[in-house]
Amino acid sequence: MPCWPNSRGISALSRTAVLKAAGYNHGRPETQGLSGKYFNSAAALRNTTAMIFRIVLCLAALLAPCLAAAEPSLVPILPERPMLGGASAKGAVIWSHGATPRPEATPHPFYLEMLAQQGWDVFRLNRQPSDSPKSAQAAAEQADKLRAEGYRSIVLAGQSFGGWLSLAAAARTKIDAVIATAPAAYGRDAANDNWQLNATNFYRLLERMNRTRVMLFFFTDDPFDPGGRAARAAEIMKRREMTSLIVDRPATLSGHTVGSSAGFARTYAACMAAFIAAPRIGTDFRCPVPTVRLADAGIPLPKNLAVASATPDLPREVAQFAGLWFGHYSDGREFVLAPRRLAGDGVEAVYAFGRQNTADKSAGASLRHGAVNDNALVFGESGRPSLTFQPRGDGRLNAIWESPDRSVTLKGVLKRIQ
Repeated sequence: MPCWPNSRGISALSRTAVLKAAGYNHGRPETQGLSGKYFNSAAALRNTTAMIFRIVLCLAALLAPCLAAAEPSLVPILPERPMLGGASAKGAVIWSHGATPRPEATPHPFYLEMLAQQGWDVFRLNRQPSDSPKSAQAAAEQADKLRAEGYRSIVLAGQSFGGWLSLAAAARTKIDAVIATAPAAYGRDAANDNWQLNATNFYRLLERMNRTRVMLFFFTDDPFDPGGRAARAAEIMKRREMTSLIVDRPATLSGHTVGSSAGFARTYAACMAAFIAAPRIGTDFRCPVPTVRLADAGIPLPKNLAVASATPDLPREVAQFAGLWFGHYSDGREFVLAPRRLAGDGVEAVYAFGRQNTADKSAGASLRHGAVNDNALVFGESGRPSLTFQPRGDGRLNAIWESPDRSVTLKGVLKRIQ
């Protein structure tokens, strides 16, 4: 809940309360001890001092709920899902958001929902946007409380600054594993003098933390990442004999916030679950191959969808697009291509997409009409986003989505699932 009742600051009602407490009436001070810039008498000084004191008391009363709300607190991320408790859950995951001005509006990542399905109780650490020492201490204290409640394994996870403070908290108490996606704490881009501290201080952070399992994810097109952090992090982890899994700039996922997306979760949630739950991690540890069940993806496909099959009479360049295709764009949004009619003179297909993040409600589907030209399936109807699909040579398709005004382009990869 924001501290001020509206975006312009303190509300009109609260302003009136402050003015009345100060002794103002219709915009004029009832104490008349001020004349120009100077005090005329000791009485005026006393009146003015009393007025200031009343303003301070009133503001303190108004801000008290906000200051209390700013104290870090732990809340269930999925309140509609019953908590298993320390005796039954595999463990507890405490997730921390980035340094956003509206932390209460920051959506949690999809992978936490998948970990909950695996038997983990998942929590969110609500805190001030960028209070690093206090927030790291709060995360450590909350971890200790959960362990005292009987949770056998405590995992800290976070995005951006939340990942950074999760690593910092692991220097303050015993943590069983840390998951940090795009960890950063010192701003973005080379124009910022502190930008390189996202690397140099990150290495110091890894040196200070207690020994535990660590998963780190770095992405291309991340303006907070100075680059080269994966190799140095791997060297530190190896020298300290810490178990780690570092994913450096995966080919099909990019951007600072992609770790919260469905595409990221589909690719890595099973790997996370295995990494944090295994009794021991050997040198032969490999991430499980992700499986795709459209029923779990939240992509709205028409009922009784009939997908076109390749027939002997179809030209090869058309037949290669037959089947049901699933994939994600570089920003992590999942999508489906389902051709309903394939012919040399045109293609009719259902194009559907899922939510961008857990707070997004814009999943949808549409019927598109296009054609195969120069070994590419193109949908370019006027006034609609253009879609281009082209075989990669490995059984998958490259995808390009372009906004109607050509100002935004997304690239992705699909694989045939049916």
